[in-house]
Amino acid sequence: MIFVAVGSLYPFDRLIQACDRIAADNPDQEWIAQIHEGEYEPKHMKFERFMDKDTFSTTIGNAELLVGHAGMGLINDALTAQKPLLIVPRRHALGEHVNDHQVSGAELFRSGGHVLVAENPDDISSMLDEVRDFVPKPRQIRAAGLANDIGDFLSTC
Repeated sequence: MIFVAVGSLYPFDRLIQACDRIAADNPDQEWIAQIHEGEYEPKHMKFERFMDKDTFSTTIGNAELLVGHAGMGLINDALTAQKPLLIVPRRHALGEHVNDHQVSGAELFRSGGHVLVAENPDDISSMLDEVRDFVPKPRQIRAAGLANDIGDFLSTC
């Protein structure tokens, strides 16, 4: 099963429409989407607008791979579950977010080997085999380093 998630803040119809087209072309592959308040309702994949935390976590756990926006919550959940994640950053110019922080965040997590990135939802189909074979690199939590960074910053205030 492929799980598509857009998060809990904004709809992401461009992503959902692209995944629905792929699902239509691949009827043997199960797709489930969390679509928020999007105007577009998928015709070729199951969907829910919202999922509670337990349902969301269970769906991630049951998924073969994830496709979604470049939100930190989804990235964290995918890394915690050790699931391959293909992210499509929302674009400010397309009215999908208040700025382009998802573009820079996507690049940061891609460069760390944690996720794969499709710059455009139309690229998802050609990247699915790569995502299936992708093994996300675990994050290195550096609490001591972060504490030092915070201490250094506070000493300059």
